[in-house]
Amino acid sequence: MEDVKGKILNSACTLFAKNGCKRITMDEVANSIRISKRTLYEHYANKEDLIMACINYWQQNIEKEAKMIEAMTDFPIWRMMFMGKLFRTYSHQNQLFFSDLEKYYPDIYKNHLAYPLNLRTKHIEKCLSMAQQQGYFREGVNLEVAAILMANCTYHVLNSTVIPTPMRDVIIGEFMVNYMRGMLTPQATVDFDKNQKEMHAKLNDLQFESLRLENL
Repeated sequence: MEDVKGKILNSACTLFAKNGCKRITMDEVANSIRISKRTLYEHYANKEDLIMACINYWQQNIEKEAKMIEAMTDFPIWRMMFMGKLFRTYSHQNQLFFSDLEKYYPDIYKNHLAYPLNLRTKHIEKCLSMAQQQGYFREGVNLEVAAILMANCTYHVLNSTVIPTPMRDVIIGEFMVNYMRGMLTPQATVDFDKNQKEMHAKLNDLQFESLRLENL
């Protein structure tokens, strides 16, 4: 049986995802699972504490999904593209929750933003290192600079206030493909272009439902 703290977290995440975190009160969270407000506060000191618990749980799911991607393929370039979709999904889903978070809980929002950027940089650098070891990249490629550039460019496009939402994935996809092609050896470029159709088909099939807060 799910414990009380788990039920609170599950209900809070569902309510926050559907309604935003500003509108939902601690009373509503308690009432949703028929417990007293006192019981709720025994497990979570305040609303900010409960919001952080939802974010932390979601971030744990990102780590799990990343490990699943690593188990799916040893091809580092595909792995990097799949990781890209993972972090785009992370950004796109539950937008109402994070919109409220930015407006009404700016400190939590700022602290939260550092996590996906740092994690994405780490995974990109790991994939780039694998690709270089396997002979896909030209000599002299600075992997650290490439990882930072790719992670930050995608991050800022995803969080842009001037680029229309439907265009963000298109821009990131074009950037990632063309930036990587510039680092590849001539033979690796031929192989990459030849396999792009299959890669995009796998990308389209890839789903990350565990990242939705209401799917806890």
